[in-house]
Amino acid sequence: MHHFQTNKEILEIGSQLLSFVTQEKKRIDELQQTQDLEEPDKPISLDVWFHVNIFLRNFLVAFYQKNAISLSLPVLSSIDGSISLQWRTERYDLLIVINELGWVTYTGDDYSIDRIKGHSLIRKAQEILISWLSFFYDIKGLSHHV
Repeated sequence: MHHFQTNKEILEIGSQLLSFVTQEKKRIDELQQTQDLEEPDKPISLDVWFHVNIFLRNFLVAFYQKNAISLSLPVLSSIDGSISLQWRTERYDLLIVINELGWVTYTGDDYSIDRIKGHSLIRKAQEILISWLSFFYDIKGLSHHV
């Protein structure tokens, strides 16, 4: 397991994440305001953004601590008042949807036989998904930033 030498690495991840989530919130809010008024999307509550921020921070830091690999930031989009986070690479596709109650629905696929699907609270989902991605990285021999 990788241990941080200083808090500098954790603070850098947190700073990048705060900027990223702030920009994404603004982008998604603007998209929702310009959508067709006949089929408006359910607004995203501050609770959802809070859960997304906490999940992403904890997920990225825990994954880095376990694997010494930095995952790229996901693509965020809105889905009926929830936020989806998607990591799509040439080797896997992971979609995570977080709702305002802190529940996470997830699906992951390595385009072969290793698939994962579930629904749980944030902390449990984080554990499951880090294990899945870590195993995937170990088995696939990935040792670089994807």
